[in-house]
Amino acid sequence: MKKFRYTRPLAILIVIIGAYHVLLFGLRPQLPPVAKTEVVWGDLSNKPQTNLQTPLLDTAFCTGATQATTGDTASAAAAITAAGKDRIRFEYRPVAEDIANTGHTVQITMDRGSSITIDGTTYHLKQFMFQKMAADAGHGSGQMAFYLVHRAANGKVAVVAVPLQLGKEGNPVITTLWRYMPKHVGEHNSLADIHIDINNLLPHDRSYYRYTAAGDCAKHVVWLGLQTPVTITATQLAKLDKALAQSSTSQSL
Repeated sequence: MKKFRYTRPLAILIVIIGAYHVLLFGLRPQLPPVAKTEVVWGDLSNKPQTNLQTPLLDTAFCTGATQATTGDTASAAAAITAAGKDRIRFEYRPVAEDIANTGHTVQITMDRGSSITIDGTTYHLKQFMFQKMAADAGHGSGQMAFYLVHRAANGKVAVVAVPLQLGKEGNPVITTLWRYMPKHVGEHNSLADIHIDINNLLPHDRSYYRYTAAGDCAKHVVWLGLQTPVTITATQLAKLDKALAQSSTSQSL
């Protein structure tokens, strides 16, 4: 009676299992690893105020901001300049939800996990937006910036403005965002599986200054502007202009 040999069936089984794992992990989309939280401190600058303008905040933020009185917000702003209180703690994580074309801005909505801390109060990052303002008598030529909008648990709002300037090399995070930028007003695309690290979008030098802004809820908001601009290329700017072509505020520089 012949002995049954298991060598060949076992080898075939091993080959099948190996091929299955190759297909399983080879075809599965590989998402970039989640970056560790990076904490960067910003120093208060004595640089004079620039022509940074008021971002087009959602009505929801203006409504929430009214929970804070003018006096409370003024005290929070003044506390930044107090002895030992002149630094802001930035703590941003790659947790973007989606990108939308509002007709006036390209707006990125954030998931929980990103924040700034001002004098012991934590303001959670809700959204940031790219905005190009038209020229006016008070601000001279048109100005580009993006704004990071934060809200504390008590309803207070803090906005960090980051100026944009034209250059030969654009920011790689803007390049990634523009791939998903909706072409039509009212549309939005998911960023849930896309690695958007704001730490790589912001300048390395995060020195800031306070500035004033106009608008219905401006007096209830702590306004902070970074003094170092982020570079955007002419091609990236053209894509922003095209996306916001239906907005009355989008004009040529």
